[in-house]
Amino acid sequence: MVIMSDVSFDMDIMNKIADESASFMWIDHHISAINKFNKQLTNRNKIFIVLDSNFSACELTWKAFNPTKEIPLIIQYLGEYDTFRTHDDEIRWNNIIFPFQLGMRSICKNVHDFPYHLLDYDF
Repeated sequence: MVIMSDVSFDMDIMNKIADESASFMWIDHHISAINKFNKQLTNRNKIFIVLDSNFSACELTWKAFNPTKEIPLIIQYLGEYDTFRTHDDEIRWNNIIFPFQLGMRSICKNVHDFPYHLLDYDF
């Protein structure tokens, strides 16, 4: 099984990946990728596509694998930062979202440093 989140290639490469995998899931929020997609992937029976420019890829990935669970606050904050959703709300951006991002960068240098325990933490 191949899962691609927050990344895409030309559709011919995406089709090749899908052809050579048992199943293929593509999750993305980039409008350029969504526009390029235009239903060009074949083998629809083993391809699962989640494309939505209203949310970040981390939020879409959470929702794809946890459809009945609320998105944890840590993922919501990452999503707001990644999509600049609250950029126009200066107080929220300056007091919550941007400091959160700086804090995460200080403790999370790579995927192995991610504080997974915060995903179930009741903020």
